[in-house]
Amino acid sequence: MLTSNIMTDAMTSVIDPDNYSHRGEVYPWMEAQNFDPEEIADTNDPDAVLATGDDEPIDSLTQFTSPHGLVRDARVIESRLRGLYITRDNVDTLLQGFENPNRAMRFARSILATLNRRYIELENEEVLNEIEDKWTGNVNHRPSLPEQRPRIYAQFRVSYYIDHTWEQVRELTYLAASEDAREVLIERAQFRIGKRSRFDPPKCPTHDILHTIDECLGKSVRQGFVAALARRTYMMDMMKPRSTLYEIERSCEQTDLVMTLELDRDKKSPGVSMRDLVHAVYEMHRIGKREPNEAFLRVSARFDCEGRPLWRGWSARDKVRKWEVHLGKILVFGDILNARNLARGSEQKLCLYILDGQTQILRPFSIIGKLFYFLFLDHIYGTVRKGKVYKTSRMWSDNRTKCYFEIKEVQEHLKISKESIKAHIFDWIKTLSPPVVESPNYEVAARGLREILQVVKPTSLSEDL
Repeated sequence: MLTSNIMTDAMTSVIDPDNYSHRGEVYPWMEAQNFDPEEIADTNDPDAVLATGDDEPIDSLTQFTSPHGLVRDARVIESRLRGLYITRDNVDTLLQGFENPNRAMRFARSILATLNRRYIELENEEVLNEIEDKWTGNVNHRPSLPEQRPRIYAQFRVSYYIDHTWEQVRELTYLAASEDAREVLIERAQFRIGKRSRFDPPKCPTHDILHTIDECLGKSVRQGFVAALARRTYMMDMMKPRSTLYEIERSCEQTDLVMTLELDRDKKSPGVSMRDLVHAVYEMHRIGKREPNEAFLRVSARFDCEGRPLWRGWSARDKVRKWEVHLGKILVFGDILNARNLARGSEQKLCLYILDGQTQILRPFSIIGKLFYFLFLDHIYGTVRKGKVYKTSRMWSDNRTKCYFEIKEVQEHLKISKESIKAHIFDWIKTLSPPVVESPNYEVAARGLREILQVVKPTSLSEDL
């Protein structure tokens, strides 16, 4: 379009007053530009990215990718934030996005019903900005006058999962509303005034909630990986600290509430409905891959890798099998329902995660050796990857109690036969086998074979292999 000499080619859709290029100013802008295709990529600019067929891939692990499986660095995790923040200034805009007043009324009722359960009161709006700054590094400071700082009511939830491209995600979702916006929602929901008298949220100091965010971000690579496999969800809530014997004896005294991050196993938890509400509004305003920029939505993300500790604070549910604690690589099987039209990388059902951080020195022999190890192992890890998974499916539920299965259990829990899993692993091994060359590097080959023999017992090999 930019190289066309016909100005009418610049407009690709109908008039849209919200798009700058569709208001009519695009023509003088294009006429003033003299585009030279060779000037678009300046070879003298060190920051310019030049794509050539001979360039090495940016991710060194892509060399192990095949239709049967791929390799991921377990240190990399996406910190994602999805927030719905309703204020007096944007509540009308939010409700106008629904088809009719009845839908807007039902939505307002859903918001109020969700905020009435496990809600907290923040000191001011700036707390939401500080939380987003910590979680994704996105500084979203909006100036506000001191006399225009109403109380903020909010509910927070943290979710861990593996998405359809095998990337780990830790998502912070929240629903927040200012005090004056809540008054408008009550009017639109046509609730009686009596509803207001029962609303008494506990106050949360800013340093408490920021400390809880730091604890969540400070989890080790192994802890985050296990949490993503099990699709764990946590609610941030103000609760009494766990009682000690001394506190029980003095139960007559009032104990202050503290901010806690509790595992949320309740299927009827308000966090489930809250996350559904936030994501419903997000999807309603998202167009293709373009993130929405409405004032009532907070959307940001960041990939974290460096600085994450590999090991920290073992707990019983974070440990892998006892005989695999020393392993730096974990093979995971995960199918995805309704994977049509998903991004590239969704079709693979196997992923080998590198948990020891040693990704720059990986060779095909080391990957093949580890796949051989899992080929003859009678257990395998499994998860449910995020996608359009039906809620009626038994595999949809979060907080799975088991993510490590015996081969005889895979048909029941992973919906695949043990023969098919073995075939997938073996086919992946065949695609990674190095080709025979005239002058092989015998030193590298010998080193790789030694790695294979260290993890695979020769007596376990079948005659076919």
